[in-house]
Amino acid sequence: MERELVELRAMRPLAIAGLQSEKAALVLAYEKALEAVKQQPNALRALPPKLKNALSEAAQSFQSSLTENLRALNAVKIANERVHAAILRSVEQGRGPMAEAYGANRGKAPRRAAGALSIAYDRRL
Repeated sequence: MERELVELRAMRPLAIAGLQSEKAALVLAYEKALEAVKQQPNALRALPPKLKNALSEAAQSFQSSLTENLRALNAVKIANERVHAAILRSVEQGRGPMAEAYGANRGKAPRRAAGALSIAYDRRL
């Protein structure tokens, strides 16, 4: 998650794609470990205090990393949504009744707004 966070803070969301398979595998391993602990709560109680403290600190650190990661993902998502909205506004403004186009005489001439406009925009994060 730390590598993902570095890429997200640098606003390079496409760079995290290669990390997703590793992240998914780690999530599965974490879920299995949590389930094992739930199945044997006495084993956790029987751990030496030093090890309990280490596990507690690791869990708190992990929670903190999760929170930071979620914030970064949301920030990138919001930034992408704003860029998307700005692109759409720009396209819509450029299609107004007084939008300019190049005419037959190579000069600018007013053009009428056309009907539907199709654009493709990849919104994947």
